[in-house]
Amino acid sequence: MNQIIHILKKDLRRYAWAWITIAILATIEIYLHGTSAGMRESGLNSMLTMITSMVGGILFFIVTVMVVQEESLADPDANWLARPIARGKLLAEKLLFILLLIGIYTLSQVVVLSLNGGASRLPYALLGILPSLALWQAQVFLAAQTRSLPRYLLLAIGLTVGFYVSMFVLFYTLESFSDSFPSFDVGMLPAETPSHIVTIIQTLFWLLAGLGILSFLYLKRRILISWLFLIPACFVAAVLTPSDSTLGIDTYISFDNEISFELEKLRTNGTMYTNGSELTECLGIFEIDGDFAEKDIWVVVSGTTIQSGDKELELEQFARSQRVKVESDGRGSFSLGYIKKESIEGSGQEYTVTCSLQVTRSEQIEVGRLPLEVGADYSGSGNRIVIKSLWRNDNKLTVDFAGYIPSFAFEPSFIEAPYEALEGKFSFALNQIQNGMFYDFNLSNSWGDFGTISEANAETPLDDNASLDNYEVIVYARQIDASTWDYINGTGIAFE
Repeated sequence: MNQIIHILKKDLRRYAWAWITIAILATIEIYLHGTSAGMRESGLNSMLTMITSMVGGILFFIVTVMVVQEESLADPDANWLARPIARGKLLAEKLLFILLLIGIYTLSQVVVLSLNGGASRLPYALLGILPSLALWQAQVFLAAQTRSLPRYLLLAIGLTVGFYVSMFVLFYTLESFSDSFPSFDVGMLPAETPSHIVTIIQTLFWLLAGLGILSFLYLKRRILISWLFLIPACFVAAVLTPSDSTLGIDTYISFDNEISFELEKLRTNGTMYTNGSELTECLGIFEIDGDFAEKDIWVVVSGTTIQSGDKELELEQFARSQRVKVESDGRGSFSLGYIKKESIEGSGQEYTVTCSLQVTRSEQIEVGRLPLEVGADYSGSGNRIVIKSLWRNDNKLTVDFAGYIPSFAFEPSFIEAPYEALEGKFSFALNQIQNGMFYDFNLSNSWGDFGTISEANAETPLDDNASLDNYEVIVYARQIDASTWDYINGTGIAFE
């Protein structure tokens, strides 16, 4: 043990510049993710976000390789091999050094979760050390076989290219000769095994397998045999995946239209002026049953076409998630986009309407209310959401939200919606304080800074003369219980 501590002290002194810098960057992330000031729109915050996301990751990578190569097994001038240094203890020291680096970032996550009211999620953040260590063991394996950083990069790039080429050839072969070969499915876990359980199993397996292969490499210095050990390890890892998958990749895509739409009519809604044109919103009206009406349904509309014969209406579309509204007559509606008003006035025509839908069913739970002002924030369960900016134009209110929404490998998770803003985990409504009337925000993804901050652009109708002091933002946490795709192909559809 004294030998391990002695080598560790030597590495800590030699690479103090690196781990101290990493600690400073982790402290900056506490400010960026754990405070509302850090998530507001400013040049300083954008610069700090870029520095921590780029410099931090690159530095972590470089210092890990350099520490391992300090006593490289591949160096012909490795005089330390002739000294009384146990190579097993040397491996333990290298893993301990990497564990300390991982611990710095884990500690910053713990502080951020505490500041954001996520104390209940702290065990998942701490357990995140295990998959990180399992991943970085692979870097130790490669670095121990190379004598310099350029040689390491050459080996890593070659392996990456070879991996993707082999995967392409494998899947192409399976697809081309699917009738000749049996199904390539070696997974032995139940098909319905939750993802976090699979992650736990794979992490524990690769921790043990990786440690075993690394120990053999350091103790015996038999590089070729060490690589050959990876073949049975990869096979066992494939066995420890759910069935109905290929190497753990789900091959069954459900198009179960439990949530389906039958378009009946089109309707115009409001007016918007842009670039000298008068546009009106085009709503799709469809039948809805009682059970459906009680659900919280959100859709993302894409690829919409509205045409009559050879004439196709010019349509402006926005990739946004919107809550399906229930009309007073019991029918449902959602926006298909914006069209020029003069193109449909007095036409009386019937149209063919097609579009693709990404549909999610969820439950909305109110978790907070914010004043309608820049800098207002909500924090809870480890998440933090801040109003970055807001503006009004053409009787429409637009609010930009920034959100820090962490996720952890071992944490049980609901169905995700990565194509929706804020990963589909939050939604918002505008509430008029005096009479309690509220309006759903339509959400769309927004390009944010580098790093882990998500951004959402939210819109809802609001009169330009309305006082913002009379309104507040309701924050909902969404729990998605179903997700599907649908395709609308309606014929003989007319405007109401």
